[in-house]
Amino acid sequence: MNQKPITTEEICNKLRPVLGKKIDDIYFRYSIASGREEREEIEHLLSTLYQKHLNQLLDKSILLEPPKQELIDGTYDLATIIYSGKEVGQFKLREQDWPRHVCITGMSGAGKTTFAFKIVEALNAHKKPYLIFDWKRSFRPLLKENPSTLVFTVGNESVSNLFKTNINQPPKNVAPKEWINVLADLLTESFQASFGVHKVILETLDEAFK
Repeated sequence: MNQKPITTEEICNKLRPVLGKKIDDIYFRYSIASGREEREEIEHLLSTLYQKHLNQLLDKSILLEPPKQELIDGTYDLATIIYSGKEVGQFKLREQDWPRHVCITGMSGAGKTTFAFKIVEALNAHKKPYLIFDWKRSFRPLLKENPSTLVFTVGNESVSNLFKTNINQPPKNVAPKEWINVLADLLTESFQASFGVHKVILETLDEAFK
């Protein structure tokens, strides 16, 4: 399968985080070049810079272009962006980014938990509340960093006494009938049950509430 040749614009986009304004100046000269010979000369220059700075890295791994600065210029400092072995800025989330879904992925040892600690550190700095489901007890060191952190361990009465709930008790201003439907939907979806099971749960809860 033949690989599509990289364009001059794509080369400039990949070199810009490394060489900055120099690339903008070169591309400007390229865009206003009057003759074919001048354009080919600039293309050769860009190709040489690309080979020098990026080609070796691309042979070993995928090199993703860093996001635009205005998209990561937030107040929650989480990481340093490194592109082609060079620090090009800080990765910061904005306040409006938090309600969106975020997925942190990577192989074992890639630093997922370490990055999660950076997120918690940023939330603490901004006095933001958070809830962590810590199945592997990886986040217990937070107790030393912030003594006000609360830990709830299900099944252990000595440390779970602050976290008790009764799912049969409807929330404030929610009618029992409405809450029964919510519980039936929740249980059915959680266990991938059939419609028949949903009907049985609904009738059983309705009878229990009576």
